[in-house]
Amino acid sequence: GMELTERYHERTRLFGYRHVVGAAGALLGLGAVYLLRTSQEPRLTALGVSAAGGAIVACTIYLSTRGLTERGDFQGRGAPAITKAFGDVVRNPHGRLLFFVYGIDAFGAASIGILAPYVMQYVVHAPNLIEVFIVMYFVPQFAFTPIWIRLGKRFSKKRLWLFAMLALSAGYLSVFFVQDSSYLLLFFVIFLLGLGGGCGSVIAPSIQADVIDYDEYLTGERKEGAYTAVWNFIRKAAAGVTAGLTGFVLQYVGYVPNADEQSEAVKTAILGLMGLLPAVCYAIGAIVFLRFSLNETEHARILEVLHARAEARGTNASAD
Repeated sequence: GMELTERYHERTRLFGYRHVVGAAGALLGLGAVYLLRTSQEPRLTALGVSAAGGAIVACTIYLSTRGLTERGDFQGRGAPAITKAFGDVVRNPHGRLLFFVYGIDAFGAASIGILAPYVMQYVVHAPNLIEVFIVMYFVPQFAFTPIWIRLGKRFSKKRLWLFAMLALSAGYLSVFFVQDSSYLLLFFVIFLLGLGGGCGSVIAPSIQADVIDYDEYLTGERKEGAYTAVWNFIRKAAAGVTAGLTGFVLQYVGYVPNADEQSEAVKTAILGLMGLLPAVCYAIGAIVFLRFSLNETEHARILEVLHARAEARGTNASAD
């Protein structure tokens, strides 16, 4: 969706809508998890859920490719070689900074998905509340998306994402103090994490679209594909690093799979991985992101140059 609009604030609205749809899909997935957990025939249920999910994905891909076509003025304007495309991504100073901070964001988001079941089972001792846990994470993402869209017009994207990272840092730090049966604290913390995570999910891709315009300003080429590829690679790599680190640390401290109870060292490690580590990472990300300088004024200036170039290309094409 990077190329659907070039308007600075309209992009925030666009990715806000996309985030709401994605959160709705995640809640549907949560329903599937509940069905699998409570089913008397888990294999048969898994087959049905997989078939339904596959059909929905196939239909949405078909409808999106039919309804959304590439902009004609962007066609044939990519980099001549893949090495140049990704080299330009690395050389873009705004892009480097954005991807570094996004990697931290993706790392924190991955920690919830991987470690939440461990926290609910071995720290809070309420594994049956895992669905409630996840719902509490996604509710603020639904509820506050319109607010992020509105605030995006009043405050800069940079300030909003900084707020999100600080909220996430505070939320993850609070996770470390969760104890047995401390449901109220846990759900408040998860609500705070959903608040910050939702803001970041709306603002970050909107900033990425602006960074792609800056790349065109430097190179004269459009590289939505290259930037999206790096974006998705970072997201998946962060999930892989989180999973690998979790497995290594839990094995080191003596985690016993499927045990009814774990040692205090294991519980502390679980809370540290889901709480302290992401909190420190988000704090570092917020400090680094203070250097980001691509704002609305600079983006407007970039668009003026890009529009002038487009008019020149049109004039030259007419002359030919």
